[in-house]
Amino acid sequence: MNHGRNSSTPRAIDNAFRCRKTLGMNTRPLHAADGPAFPAVPLGFVRSALFGVARHDAAAIVHQQPLAISPLRGGKLTYSGPLLNQHHALLWQAIVQAVAEAGPIDEQPFTASCDALLRAMGGKGNDTKQRARVWSWLQDLVAARLEYSTDAQDYAGPLVFEAARDKASGRLSLRLNPKLIRLLGNEVLRNDLARKAALGRNLLALWLHDYFASHLRPPPETVETLRNWCGSPLALPQFRQRLRGALNQLAKGSCPLVVAWSIDRRDRLIVEKSATRVVILPAGTAQAKQAGALHHERARADVERAQNQRAHVAL
Repeated sequence: MNHGRNSSTPRAIDNAFRCRKTLGMNTRPLHAADGPAFPAVPLGFVRSALFGVARHDAAAIVHQQPLAISPLRGGKLTYSGPLLNQHHALLWQAIVQAVAEAGPIDEQPFTASCDALLRAMGGKGNDTKQRARVWSWLQDLVAARLEYSTDAQDYAGPLVFEAARDKASGRLSLRLNPKLIRLLGNEVLRNDLARKAALGRNLLALWLHDYFASHLRPPPETVETLRNWCGSPLALPQFRQRLRGALNQLAKGSCPLVVAWSIDRRDRLIVEKSATRVVILPAGTAQAKQAGALHHERARADVERAQNQRAHVAL
């Protein structure tokens, strides 16, 4: 049996207490009420290989590939586009948080600083090479297409609707699909992006961070199952070794996500973690929100129709 830090030690108990966050509902996922670094991320996105752990290969393109999802209420995910990894995940979450800080944007593009996104991802600003990498990853996110559904909601479309950049200033003009924005109101992880970004370039540690954080108590899963879910290309013995290193990294720091871990005789990973925040609304509440959104869209359409009629009469 392989053990991580023992959860019964005073230090581990103290860390778990200091890091505890309140689990609760948040019906305004695109407002930065929870601080500057807690973007909403759909659970299926962090419990699958949508953002995997393989190194980036610009030539690798997949078409209509079903992705296995860790148990989620009716969760299904089919992906087409460039292979995405945790660098793309960091960028996408930084963009979602930038939208939250920008406030309601409806269907309009919003402007973001490439350097600000880089810093949110754990990088440094004012770096030409890093800016070029961000633009490359952003193009992948625009090209990405997914079909995602759960018992509560469905989405089909891109991860980023469109993007443009000013090379001299590094300013980006971005637009998200409004339907994707509405997806971020239910069945999401409010992720600690700053803690995730601090993990550096360890792709497996980055994936495990979000996967563990999306559970109240991560269920025991075999090492092979985790390898399949994260999309690792490594053979099982090599993956198991890489897994141990990633878990040890997740257990470090003043506010670690992983409090203790072990691999039992059945090759199942057992993890104890500090508290995180997941939003899963009751079915009635989710339906009410959808009905409210539909009502708002119809009311806006009625207003626009009346304005058009008045304009026609004035002519």
